[in-house]
Amino acid sequence: MKKREMNFELLRVFAMCMIIGLHYLDKGNVCGNFLEKSGFGGYLPWIFEAFFFSAVNVYVLISGYFLVEKEPEIKKAAALWGQVLFYSAGIGLLCFGTGIASPENLDVYRISGYLFPVLTQHYWFITDYIIMYLLAVFMNPVLAKMEQKNMGRLLLVFIGIFSLSKSILPLSLAIDKNGYDVLWFLCLYLSGAYYRRFGFSWCRTKWKGILLYICSSAGIFLSAVVLKEIYVKTGHLKDIVTYAYSYNHIFAYLAAIGLLVWFSKVKISGEKAGRLIGTLASTSFGVYLIHEHMDLRYVWQQWLMVEKQGESPWFVLLMAGSIAVVFFVCAGIELMRKKLFAIMARR
Repeated sequence: MKKREMNFELLRVFAMCMIIGLHYLDKGNVCGNFLEKSGFGGYLPWIFEAFFFSAVNVYVLISGYFLVEKEPEIKKAAALWGQVLFYSAGIGLLCFGTGIASPENLDVYRISGYLFPVLTQHYWFITDYIIMYLLAVFMNPVLAKMEQKNMGRLLLVFIGIFSLSKSILPLSLAIDKNGYDVLWFLCLYLSGAYYRRFGFSWCRTKWKGILLYICSSAGIFLSAVVLKEIYVKTGHLKDIVTYAYSYNHIFAYLAAIGLLVWFSKVKISGEKAGRLIGTLASTSFGVYLIHEHMDLRYVWQQWLMVEKQGESPWFVLLMAGSIAVVFFVCAGIELMRKKLFAIMARR
């Protein structure tokens, strides 16, 4: 891995830790009902949730940034599919063999999830990502030749339809999937591609990226606070109080752009640091597949007693420690898998 790319590899590691943090807070039942929260302590998990929320968008932005000047390879998509199948089926067998998953829950739907993880959305992100990756084969030749003015207009149209509209209008839209769809991934891919080719004139420096990330993440939380106050006083807008906690909300989008710009300006010095970052980044996809497996996504929080951690005065430290444990345990498993596959490939 080239040194000039280590900053983006560091961003991959950072973003995956944020994703683990999201699953810690949400699936560990730490956040709770926003409408029932009050005071700094009550809102603290929701504040962290807001600052973690741009992580998923970041991964797709990075893909657009790098893939726009490359030719996506079908064999890479196939290898990705194979890695997903390895973990979906392998962890499933392990969980049933050890009693983590109950045989009573084994039905046709669950078996399909193990054997056809991409088609059944065992991991929603992977399904959307692979479809986006395959579509990039046809998009890249067009995007590579598109002039800045036209590409900018296309990006504005996409963001206007799939982000700004839901962010401004105080109602749920039929076309809004909260960012859990391929169309939103295409918006992010286009954004990353645009930044790679032309940059953003309104956000060129590291400090502007940091400020954009902080302000946009804070905006996610503050919008919920404002909408809650409106609901308390008027009885209206209850259903959209936490609407900004959506991947395709403009604040989540801008926070991800801020992170992309920020890390694109970071310089990584030192060969050892580069190797360590590269190794950790290479495991990030495996980390996601392991901790978000259907048989584990609500279980590891119980093992770590996450809900009790949320009630502790040491909550922030316990959360950081739990995120680190999940990341490094899963990263170790992924490194062993890669080594095993490398040995098998040589035979």
